[in-house]
Amino acid sequence: MTDEETPADTSPHPTPLAAGDTLQRAATLVDTSPRPELSLADTTRELALRPTDASRPGAELAHGYGLRYSDRDRALELLAPDGRMCVHITLAPEGPRIELRAASLAVRTERELAIECERLDIHAASGLALRTGGDLDLAATGDLRTEALAQHHRAHRGDIRLQAGDDVQLDGGRIRLNSPKPGTLQGQTP
Repeated sequence: MTDEETPADTSPHPTPLAAGDTLQRAATLVDTSPRPELSLADTTRELALRPTDASRPGAELAHGYGLRYSDRDRALELLAPDGRMCVHITLAPEGPRIELRAASLAVRTERELAIECERLDIHAASGLALRTGGDLDLAATGDLRTEALAQHHRAHRGDIRLQAGDDVQLDGGRIRLNSPKPGTLQGQTP
């Protein structure tokens, strides 16, 4: 059979090119069907889901979300409809590593929530609040350091107790005892 007699592959999933294939055969593998115009978000999502190699198949999920796995990176990703990564799980030799990216994240439990790790680092760009309806205990086997522009400690009822196994040092421009600053009421923090 000559090059001109090579039948066109009409299967929906043509086989890849092989050595000796003709230019005519290669042309049958190109998808020339018309496609509707895609928005930037659609294009970004399509590129994110498109396999970059045989080990990166993509899967479409409900509401436009997508799932992608990379055997080479040993990573599983959940992608938002606009192509942004929401969840990234890397299967590392020491154990899985999970990264979450979301507009907000809420964790609720009716009982205990325990976090155990080697080191915990929390960064909040505009504020941090810890609240409890009961007691709050902070304990460290090493030093406890606090630093702020100003610090206010107030006991609504009861005492404030400072106890040290050694010296108590107070160092300030002025040390005022029972002498509120002008313009503040006694018992109120400025």
